[in-house]
This record gives sequence, C-alpha cells and structure tokens, in this order.
Amino acid sequence: MSLNAQSYRLENQTFVDPSGKQLSDHYPITAEFVYSTSSQYQLSSTIGGSGGSGFNDLNHIPESRPSSVVLNSGNRVDGISMLYRDGTDLAHGGQSNIATLNLADGEYLTEATIGQGTRNGDKRIFYVELSTNLGNKVEGGQKTSDQIKLEAPAGWYIAGFYGRAGQELDLLGVIYRPLN
Repeated sequence: MSLNAQSYRLENQTFVDPSGKQLSDHYPITAEFVYSTSSQYQLSSTIGGSGGSGFNDLNHIPESRPSSVVLNSGNRVDGISMLYRDGTDLAHGGQSNIATLNLADGEYLTEATIGQGTRNGDKRIFYVELSTNLGNKVEGGQKTSDQIKLEAPAGWYIAGFYGRAGQELDLLGVIYRPLN
C-alpha cells in the first residue's frame, strides 16, 4: 500500500471558545491522505484467534511459484508450509500428521477454506482445505461450521500465508500474487 499526504492545515481558529481563546495548547491539524493498493500483492481477510506469535510471508515470498504445500494436522491444524520452486521453504506452526500437495507445472493454489473453533477459551484454526486451478486439493484438521472461503481474484494465485501460530495455527489468511 502507498500512502501520500495531499494537504495539511493548522485548524487553530476552529477550536476556540466563544471569546476566541484556544481550547487547548495543542494545535489541531487536518491532513488529507490518498492511498493506493499494491499491484504485486493482496492480503485476504483472516480467521482465528489471538494466540501464538505473528507471522507474515509477504517479505519472504520468492519470484518463483510454489511447488508444494504441506498441512500438519490432527484434531486441529498445527502447521502450514509452502515450498517454492527455488527451494525457499516458509513454514509456520507445529508439526504432526503431514498431508502434502505437490503442484505440477502450471498448477497453482486458487482457493482456501479455513475453519475455526474454540480450544482452551481461544479461537484456533481447526480446518484448512487448499484447492488448485486443476481441481486438486489437500486438507487437514476437522471441519467446523464457522469457516471462510478465500478465492484468489481472477489472474491471481495464493502465494503465501500470514497470521499467528505457536504449536498450532491460531489465525490464518492468505497472500495473493498476480499470475504474470
């Protein structure tokens, strides 16, 4: 995202009492900003809770596309990893039962279904299903009724993840990149 200030005004005459005296020794200002989103990345919404530590693949996603995605799961989703064609491996959370989806040349992730549930009083990621443009899928965990479906915009693919994790995934969203 790009954020640019367009104007800045001191509003000291606006915040006065009826006799014209300043209401505060702090001068009020007005600033107008214009923003634009990135043409290289988009972030989805997230689902889950506040446990674990934050992670974000955004600054680590290589130019090459993913070659495989790994889900570590049992009753919940413990971890998620993306391996890229250049050898980069971005992994988050814990390890347990492994389900791997190897991506063929020209195959890419287009959709994520993520379900949350409550464990020990906090929301956690209980289920993840990832689907490709060729209809292949990998899933892990247990389905819940509280879930979101994240679909890559036309001409984009799922290139990475962001959220929170410790020994399990606590919060998850996806990062999209353009196909070209």
